Amino acid sequence: VGLAAGEYSQLLQVQASATLGRPRKHHFVRAAGTYPWTSSSRDASTFAVGTPVVLGGKRLHGVINSLSLDFIAMSIGLLGQCGAFSEIGKRSVWSYERMDAIGEKLLYHVVALDSAMEYGPRWMQRVLRLLSRRSAAQVLRGLPLQHFYMEDRGV
Repeated sequence: VGLAAGEYSQLLQVQASATLGRPRKHHFVRAAGTYPWTSSSRDASTFAVGTPVVLGGKRLHGVINSLSLDFIAMSIGLLGQCGAFSEIGKRSVWSYERMDAIGEKLLYHVVALDSAMEYGPRWMQRVLRLLSRRSAAQVLRGLPLQHFYMEDRGV
């Protein structure tokens, strides 16, 4: 999801950043030019200290979040007034009431493709057609692929 979001941000010509776990993922997205800077998705304190420094006092316009616990509150704290927070995670998702209780003017949306497909099949069909057109136009890049040959070695 993060790679797709990064490509979409490039299409929109907006600056984006990402939180990633393993060092090889950081290297991959930086080398691909998808994200100019990355932060840890495994260490909330590193994220909390490093991200504001990189932002240089600026605030974010939007967040697409799939992390949980402290990362949610910290990401919300990085948003500017009238910022947008889209939740795509499944764990520790904040309710709309909890988000309203913050008192900030934020746009909050919980995205759940599993239920969106069930309750909005026409919408999902339009999304899939759009992705198909972008793929045919070679606007999208695929994930890195590694082949594994499975042979019967008497296991």
